[in-house]
Amino acid sequence: MIKLPKLELYLSRNWKIAIGAAIVLTGCQTTGPNGGTLISVTTKPADAQLTVEGYGACQTPCTVELQKPRRATLAKAGFQKEEILLHTDRRRVHIPMRLSAPTEEIETDTLPDLN
Repeated sequence: MIKLPKLELYLSRNWKIAIGAAIVLTGCQTTGPNGGTLISVTTKPADAQLTVEGYGACQTPCTVELQKPRRATLAKAGFQKEEILLHTDRRRVHIPMRLSAPTEEIETDTLPDLN
C-alpha cells in the first residue's frame, strides 16, 4: 500500500517535469518556419488592416515573418492611415492609431431625442 506522503512527492515530481517540459516546448519562438524573424503586430484599436510590402496582408493582431526590414501600411475605417517600417530586431510592435477627425465635444443638437 502506498503511503500518502510518497504519493504527494510522486505527483509533485511529475508536475515539475510536466511544467518544465511545457516551458521548454512553448518557449518564445522568434524564428519562423522559413528562418525569418516573427514579429507580432498589435494596434489600438484592433482589427486594422496591416499590409506588408512583399509579404501580404492580415488583420491585427497578427504575426508576420520577415527576412529583412519592410515597409507596411496600417488602415482602419475612421482612422488615419499609418506608414511604418517593420524591423527584424523588434519582436513586438504596437501602434496606437489616430482618429481621422478627432473631436473634443459632442454636438448635442445632433443627438436624437430619447424621450
